[in-house]
Amino acid sequence: MKKFLIIAVLLTAIFLTSCGSYSGDSIDAASLGAALYEQEETYLIDNLDFYSSYFTANEFSMFLEDYNGSYAGIGVYMAKDPQDKYITFLAIMPDLPAYKAGVEAGDRLLSIDGEDMAEIDSDIVATKLRGQAGTAVKIEVLRPATEEKLTFKLIREVVESSSVRGQLIEGQAGIAYIYIIEFTEKTPDEFSEIYDELQSQQQIKGLIIDLRNDGGGSVPAALKIAGYFIPKGQILMYERMKTGYAEAYSKGDGHIKVPVICLQNGNTASASEIFIGSLRDYSVAQTVGEQSYGKGITQLIYQLNDGTALRFTKSRYLTPNKYDLHGVGLAPDYQVPMEGENLMQRILAVDASNDPQLAKAISLLKEK
Repeated sequence: MKKFLIIAVLLTAIFLTSCGSYSGDSIDAASLGAALYEQEETYLIDNLDFYSSYFTANEFSMFLEDYNGSYAGIGVYMAKDPQDKYITFLAIMPDLPAYKAGVEAGDRLLSIDGEDMAEIDSDIVATKLRGQAGTAVKIEVLRPATEEKLTFKLIREVVESSSVRGQLIEGQAGIAYIYIIEFTEKTPDEFSEIYDELQSQQQIKGLIIDLRNDGGGSVPAALKIAGYFIPKGQILMYERMKTGYAEAYSKGDGHIKVPVICLQNGNTASASEIFIGSLRDYSVAQTVGEQSYGKGITQLIYQLNDGTALRFTKSRYLTPNKYDLHGVGLAPDYQVPMEGENLMQRILAVDASNDPQLAKAISLLKEK
């Protein structure tokens, strides 16, 4: 009976994703949630795709907080490779619990409060790291450099995270650098504020937008920023549905007119790939780095009547030239490997002498 319930709900969900929107009010969410838990929360992934997931009410509430850019947690950025069972911490936010305890970029998260995190969706992992400010969470990590397993007990703090950082490149007149860590609802405003601030310091003649290790986030936010650069009225993305192609989201306004180089790597995914694909198809930007991740799908999240939520794939997104990057990724215009140790720290340092991808971007802009 439980398996029948799950299959029935999944078939309903698949049907509704191709036929229209759905509020969730007619689904017995409590029974569904219980059934999913008893199936070890793998049934959605096994029967839909790798990116499908189920959120408890608490997990979904925390997911929304992260989407809005403010939450209580430990202060880490992370990503997951489908070919690896565990999450890896990409960067540690300064002066927050993980940083103060000695957690390092590159650590692989093995467990949270004793619960094994193997093959758990990254958004679910993120919600488990969050909670009320002042509460404790215990994590176990594997440090690849030394093969040590380390345990940390951390006290959550409020994280008012900014998803954008920017600066002028020292010694390179007129070249600005903006790093988008992830796309949230706040990112377009943060991007505009930083760009305007840099422009007030010095006229920007070329811009480097760093999307390395940006796993995506809000697609509308990514497209809104892409629209700053793309000529007015041009389509930014297509969705491929079962019924055919559809134009998606806003169109360009093109008010920023400077040469752009985007930096990408294997962890550049989803909304970040949409952003890059849009700029490349209109010859607004060139790209430097390594092949991107290749997540080219749009997803729907339905909140059910008890506060839980289901997320599953709705369609594929395509670049303005209708290129389908899912499972393939985007090849950079200039293939430049980033090798050696402490890659994330080297990226965050914004030092071309120790970052060949950044150095290549600077050299390209100086030629323009």
